[in-house]
Amino acid sequence: MGLLSRVLGGKPGETAINETVRDSVGVLPGVTAHTVTYQHGADGTGEVTGSVDVADLHRYLEVLQRIHGVLGGLLGAAAAQVSYDVLARLPDGTTRTPAEIGLGQPTSGAEIAERLV
Repeated sequence: MGLLSRVLGGKPGETAINETVRDSVGVLPGVTAHTVTYQHGADGTGEVTGSVDVADLHRYLEVLQRIHGVLGGLLGAAAAQVSYDVLARLPDGTTRTPAEIGLGQPTSGAEIAERLV
C-alpha cells in the first residue's frame, strides 16, 4: 500500500494488489502457472478470479490461503468480504473449484480464514 493510501486510510489500487498477489502465488512450490486477478467491487467488496496450475489439491488450498493472507495485509478487515472464483488445474487435466473441495459457492475470504487458516 502506498504512503498516500495509508495516510488517507484508503485501500491500495487494483494494480498494486494484483502485482502483490501474483508475485506471492507465483513463488509457491507446486504452482506452475496462474492467471489470478483481483478486482475491487463497487460495493466495497472485491473478487479474485482466474486459474492456477498446481501439483495437487493441497497446493490449491495453500494458494487460497496465500491470496487471503496477502489481501488481509493490503485490505485489512475488508479481505473477509472478497469472493473467490479461482479454478485449480491439476497435472492429470482435471479441474476443481472451491465448491468441489467443500468450500461455499461463492467462497468468501471469511470462509477461507475460518476453514483454511
